[in-house]
Amino acid sequence: MILLFQIYYYRWNSKREGRSMLADVAPDVTTVGEETPLLSDTREGPREEPSISREFFKYAGAVLFVFATGVAAWWISSVLNKVKDTPGRSDDRLEWRSQILGWTSAALYIGARIPQIFKNLKTRCEGLSPFLFLFSITGNATYTLSICAASMDPKYLLKNAGWLAGSSLTIFLDVFVLCQFFYYRSVERGNRQPMS
Repeated sequence: MILLFQIYYYRWNSKREGRSMLADVAPDVTTVGEETPLLSDTREGPREEPSISREFFKYAGAVLFVFATGVAAWWISSVLNKVKDTPGRSDDRLEWRSQILGWTSAALYIGARIPQIFKNLKTRCEGLSPFLFLFSITGNATYTLSICAASMDPKYLLKNAGWLAGSSLTIFLDVFVLCQFFYYRSVERGNRQPMS
């Protein structure tokens, strides 16, 4: 919801700024002088690309921080709750409402990556945040592993097949998006290399 809010806010804001820039097209001639810069100071200069090792450590540090936070939260939860397993009856039935929700969630989750993949082909991943996909991969991987860690019984896995399919296939598509990102970045760096 926050991402959607940001999209519409910045679209609205850029349209509004576009209208105010049109109003400023004819500057006041009396304010233009010899010292008036031809270009606005708000323009960005040439960006220096960070080194590969710096990028690696930045991503690795962020991933380690998220994992450490997750482990700490799990440990605190297990210490505070100390939930004991109570014997109860095992329910091996497939509950149709849960199955519909699981497979619908899987289809929507997987389908959410398809527009991004096609957009990356047009924009060459400009403006893409690889952190989003990196954390999505780690989140889905740990979610899939948590289901498998609970039980490897075929009936249990079948009950959770929709959730497993959604998470594991999303991992595949997120890896594909990251491959696009690094491919286009390497092509861009190769194009900037001076010819000798």
